Amino acid sequence: MREHPPICTFKGKEPVVCCTDCTIVEDVRNIIFNPKTELLSMTGQKANDKCVNFVDKLDYDCKLNTRANYTRVFDPNSNCYEIGVNTETMPVVMPAPRESYLALLGYGNDINTAQWLCAGTIISEKFILTAAECLTKENVGSVRYVAVGIQKRTDPPRLWPKYNVKRIIAHPEYQPPSRYNDIGLLETTETITFSRAVLPACLHSDPNSTEVFAEANILVFDKNGNDQGSLKQVTLRQFDEFQCSIFYPPHAKLAKGYSDASQICYGDTKGPVDSCQMDSGSPLMATSKLFECAASILGVTSFERTCGTAGSSGLFTKVIHYIPWIESIVWS
Repeated sequence: MREHPPICTFKGKEPVVCCTDCTIVEDVRNIIFNPKTELLSMTGQKANDKCVNFVDKLDYDCKLNTRANYTRVFDPNSNCYEIGVNTETMPVVMPAPRESYLALLGYGNDINTAQWLCAGTIISEKFILTAAECLTKENVGSVRYVAVGIQKRTDPPRLWPKYNVKRIIAHPEYQPPSRYNDIGLLETTETITFSRAVLPACLHSDPNSTEVFAEANILVFDKNGNDQGSLKQVTLRQFDEFQCSIFYPPHAKLAKGYSDASQICYGDTKGPVDSCQMDSGSPLMATSKLFECAASILGVTSFERTCGTAGSSGLFTKVIHYIPWIESIVWS
């Protein structure tokens, strides 16, 4: 049986399998062919590769109605095989969207009477990404519990899957009450059990990416209407550096004002925005072209300038700025 040559490079999204010397082009043999997703590429970066593994192995909703078909055509002129991929969407009934990567943070001496005052994002089997200011709260002390798989804030907390916090890690340059470097990690004592309702998010981690996220989403618990307490997704637009610097001038918690290197701000210029309903530490997320199956986390909610008015904006810690620090702890 003839052995097929390795994949050597890509033409757009199509991997090219070459019969010639692969050393003259970038070696991208770490490609995962999953029949329910598009091609997934391992790059050697820890955050990227863990996301690839998660998307490949776990039950993200997008995989329920997707099938990828691969074709192979030999090109005699280049002496290469060209591998094509066609993604087909099958007519199946999809379940309601699940914001399965959200976690709530609990405080107090008893898990059954804990106060759930902040939020975070599941990013691995044992780690939650959150805001550093959430690690300790006045009057209630340090965060002690993590709840996941939450669809409605008004559900009895006894129904939520909960985990004890083993380790609390603030960014080493975080100095409260300042909101610079407002990012932290929580390690759970037990491994988080993944399911369709509880899944890790990906991190926007490629420093060379030119992808622009003009819009992104936040998660809020509805405080109005007939479905109070339900989790919903709200779309915000990105403000540019000049606008953010106007929204966030120097003050007590931002001595030098807005920092474009480590912060981003999103909001709505047309009408009231629900950022005032966000929990500190909750994710700002978007769909990346690299990982369309899972949310990519762009930011961590730090605080909002105003609440419920046109032009409201939320300030978020820029996750990509902190990827080396996150990787050194979560995937060391």
